Amino acid sequence: MQQLSPLDCENAPVTLVMMIMRREGIWLSTDRRVTRAGRPEPDAPKQLAILCPPTPGQGPRILLGFTGIAEMPDGTPTLQWIRETVRGESRPLVPLLEHLRDRLIRDVGKRSALWKQGLALVGGILDGDGTRLIMQISNIRQRPWSDPSREFRLLIDKMPDPVFMAIGSGQPHISRQDGKLAVAQTKIRPRKWEDHASLLAAINRRTSKRSNGGVSPWCDVTFISVEREGAVCQLFREPGDPPVPVELNLVLDGIDTTEIARLIMSVPPGTPWSKDKEEQATRRQVDGRA
Repeated sequence: MQQLSPLDCENAPVTLVMMIMRREGIWLSTDRRVTRAGRPEPDAPKQLAILCPPTPGQGPRILLGFTGIAEMPDGTPTLQWIRETVRGESRPLVPLLEHLRDRLIRDVGKRSALWKQGLALVGGILDGDGTRLIMQISNIRQRPWSDPSREFRLLIDKMPDPVFMAIGSGQPHISRQDGKLAVAQTKIRPRKWEDHASLLAAINRRTSKRSNGGVSPWCDVTFISVEREGAVCQLFREPGDPPVPVELNLVLDGIDTTEIARLIMSVPPGTPWSKDKEEQATRRQVDGRA
């Protein structure tokens, strides 16, 4: 396993991923733009929270975003493919990331020509002892986004505290004023986690206007804390947009809780769902990809 320098992923074309790391935890913001069949979609989730063993609150937690390929060779959306790949078995942090890397090599690098488009998974890790790390799994051999390979590399390294990072093709569109603001605010302990989340969302929205459509104005911000278990997420849309349910894609020690959460949100409050749908969701949450 190689170590990762912040510069290694500075220019990777993750439309726009921003991260704040402080003693209290990690905030991850991903804009919601993907491209399918050559057409951009401005409102699709691109991040996943993974809780590794031992029990929640003690094991490492991963906030993961992706870029590059929106669908896998079999047509499965990339975010769904990631969930299916890491669920079904309890894996410690490094074996989990190595498993994800190996499956990317097998399913993308060896089985199709999709690897020529490039794919990068990037994110932050909060270890059980409070250590903060940055990780990347990518088939890009050079910076900026160029020269993709059939092989995927896993890179992981410790990061200083506090730190603000902006990664991806949207990064150059962040104004100097917003960059200075983010760095300054990162050094201040927020009164509540939503303060830094709102800061990242506002920068994402302003950057979208400067990027001529390359960055979606909508984003997800997820927070993992040293003081609480699990993760919390907030979806930011344009001011005045109608509210939508917040969907946190979460795999907990090999169990994909996203499936049950979607079932709950699919019916009005207080309305029972069918036993068949419940059984299907329960089965899917532990049904990993072969």
